[in-house]
Amino acid sequence: MTEAAVAELRRRDVEPVLVAGSPAVAREMYGVSSVARFGFRSKWRMAEHEELLSKVERDLDRGEVSESPLLEALRKCDIAIIAGGGNLASQFPSHVFERYAFALAATKFGKPLVVLSQTIGPTIEGRVGELVQSVLHMAKVVGCRESISHGLALGLDLDSRKIVRSFDDAILLNADGADRDEAAMYAPSGRPFVIGSFPGRNGSLPWSKEEHVARVSSLLDKFALSHGCDVLLVPHMASLPAGYDKADQISHAAIVGASQSGLVRALPGVRAKTLVALMEMSRVSISSRYHPAVFALPSASPVVGVPTSRYSLVKLQGALENAGMSALALPTVAWNLLLPALGEAWDRSSEFASHLLLIRKAASAYQCRLWDGVADLALGGTFIAPSGFPLADQIPMAGAWSVEAKGAMTVFEQWLQSSADAKLS
Repeated sequence: MTEAAVAELRRRDVEPVLVAGSPAVAREMYGVSSVARFGFRSKWRMAEHEELLSKVERDLDRGEVSESPLLEALRKCDIAIIAGGGNLASQFPSHVFERYAFALAATKFGKPLVVLSQTIGPTIEGRVGELVQSVLHMAKVVGCRESISHGLALGLDLDSRKIVRSFDDAILLNADGADRDEAAMYAPSGRPFVIGSFPGRNGSLPWSKEEHVARVSSLLDKFALSHGCDVLLVPHMASLPAGYDKADQISHAAIVGASQSGLVRALPGVRAKTLVALMEMSRVSISSRYHPAVFALPSASPVVGVPTSRYSLVKLQGALENAGMSALALPTVAWNLLLPALGEAWDRSSEFASHLLLIRKAASAYQCRLWDGVADLALGGTFIAPSGFPLADQIPMAGAWSVEAKGAMTVFEQWLQSSADAKLS
């Protein structure tokens, strides 16, 4: 989470330079210096990725770095950090090539490389998988934000001493008065509300996008009408400038269009801390996206996670496990259980909030110690990994739905694994 990483570095007298797709936007949003990425594109063929990587390698070999702001920044820096993100996986070649080129340049210049708050995999295969492993080999520290990612990293041919269990840095975000004022502009006056976030694609689901939109809108309508609340759809992937809607903004517009209750509303893209403030005000959230799940701790607000793929399962289940709410990760094959699960989270929201506040205190202290070690490394010292990762006590669910959900999750995981195996064969 960029906003948290910037704050943690500055708190320790380390001034960050961000690598961004749009440096001007990054400079305005975070108030720091920023340089452009190397420029690997998501729609490129593998040959195009390899061509740009070869150019970066040639520039490094020849010492021709002055024409690349990113290479020049890496040459001058004290530490190179890949902070946050879930893109170290084979299904994201452009992101992996970008991070590999970044790691390669940092190593070439003799700069310590730190990989923090990452989801690793779950798919690491082929050429892209080789690059993922190379990035992890070059790193001095590898911070894994889920137990599954941590276990996967330990199974690779890496020095286990540099693999560190971590949280997502988003747990360190704290909404302030300005954030709450901005959030209040979106919150319905005098009515309780639920936050939802759903992607524009339906992942590995065996039904069409249109059917998925119909299912989501029907679910939200039923809950809103039965609980006397509104539903605010907040996009995880969005374009902040008005008039350039994309991804979740498009899917949310479709969900609102299919809704019959008049109680479901789509919001524009908002800043991370604004969403934390909104979640503080909400009763509960339901999401197939990562941000609401990882903001459960900083907002002390329960979240029902609805993974739609193997990748989203790792992220959502991992974030909710860290928050003591792993039982609230429900697979889409258990769609009929989402209403009772959401209902229990709604009814017990105060109890869950108290539990989350206790977990947040220990988790934040641990993550701060991790950043202390990173800052020490940046200032020429030695990274000392924090000890005693605080495993959260998992909140038991009372409803009968939770028993059926456990079986459904097992079936879902087996189906996802068999689908992945079939693609490899």
